[in-house]
Amino acid sequence: MKLIFILISFFSFNILSSQPSSPIQNIKYSYVNEAGENIEKGEFLAIKRSKDYNYLSWSFFAQDTSIVQKLVNLGDNRKQVSYPAFVKKLEAITGRKFPENPIILLNYRYLNDICTHKINVNNWDRFRIRNDKRYSNQLVKTAEEYYENVIVLHFYEEGIRIKPSNILKKYFHIDKDNFLKINLFNKPVTCGSSAAIMPGGRTLLVHSEGSPFRLAEAIVPENWKEIFEAE
Repeated sequence: MKLIFILISFFSFNILSSQPSSPIQNIKYSYVNEAGENIEKGEFLAIKRSKDYNYLSWSFFAQDTSIVQKLVNLGDNRKQVSYPAFVKKLEAITGRKFPENPIILLNYRYLNDICTHKINVNNWDRFRIRNDKRYSNQLVKTAEEYYENVIVLHFYEEGIRIKPSNILKKYFHIDKDNFLKINLFNKPVTCGSSAAIMPGGRTLLVHSEGSPFRLAEAIVPENWKEIFEAE
């Protein structure tokens, strides 16, 4: 039963809260499919909620300041990366030297994303940074119960401004040249994404609100094994 819940969370998790929690006065909303074509709100919701699809959505500001809600087809969230090259690139971006064969936990935020903030969405001050760090604390705690050499990093797409405190600077980084956006987090969703990369390159992506908490459950060894053995 536990495994069924995890798989549903990863492959069919439709988060209704990604709809704006409260309307913004005088703001126009539009709804588009994955190809960027306008569709009616009812069609948008029907596709997103259907168990026959693996869709989430991405809410973002358009250039005319209207809010766009776009359907995102996630596909298979199980990936394989070139582990040595990936680790080397992350060391170059962060300016850090990682321990041997680390387990890498990533949290990623997308440009123009409307999650809990609808004002200054691309400005991450110290308060928002601290909140992001708190969200990942349980993920780190769970990982360290089962694994050695755990590295947790928070990345923000280029164009986002971040102001971490000196204590947190080593955890928070801009995704230079959008390396992670291109190679891993290439399907923006509301409230960002998380990923676990294991030695050998097996990688699991988890998307949208609460992704660090669901990833924490997935990296428990018995759950991880079942997820990657599932057809």
